[in-house]
Amino acid sequence: MFFIESMATENLLLSYKARFRRDKTEEMYLFHVDDYGAGVPCSNEMYEVYVKEFETFLRKKSCFMLWWFVVMLIVASLGFFMAIKYAKSESLETYSSSWFGAVWIVLPLLYIIPKGWKLYQKPSVELRSNEIGRERQSKDELINKRMRGMSYRIPILGGLFSAFGLYFDIYKIDGGYDAPYIRYFFEIALLGFVWLGVKKHLAHKKENEG
Repeated sequence: MFFIESMATENLLLSYKARFRRDKTEEMYLFHVDDYGAGVPCSNEMYEVYVKEFETFLRKKSCFMLWWFVVMLIVASLGFFMAIKYAKSESLETYSSSWFGAVWIVLPLLYIIPKGWKLYQKPSVELRSNEIGRERQSKDELINKRMRGMSYRIPILGGLFSAFGLYFDIYKIDGGYDAPYIRYFFEIALLGFVWLGVKKHLAHKKENEG
């Protein structure tokens, strides 16, 4: 649970930062509200403010959701215990409905998501980047932006999972897999995740070189 939450938070932050691209000729950033236009200027100071504000929001809210989940588990366990001890079987069945617990777990998101979306759009509003009639960015620029907005954990974990799956099949651990095409699936997946890792590395290298 914590690992998934951490990776999701990291991806959101990287996706946010990928909307800013370091300018090649000036000591500033260019902000892209979407996949169109050349971007609008954003000073280094404003970039740091935007990123820090969004990162702080993500860290605080993800920490809150983690503790909220723990508290809900404790409350559910206590409620389940009380229901077994005191309530009738009909009440117990109603209380233990999966939708009931799911609603309570995601309830804070009704407040967090709109506030986070407003913060995500804050640079667009303040920098007035909603232009009309803009040209679509090049394919290389779009791929680099997508790669910079992705966590390194995705190609690493995907590659490890594919490599282990391929290893188990090659050495017939626990008898291997019944379907012969599973090996090809792991081979293609491994190559795909390696490609993702290389593209992400090159995207960051290009960004750093300006």
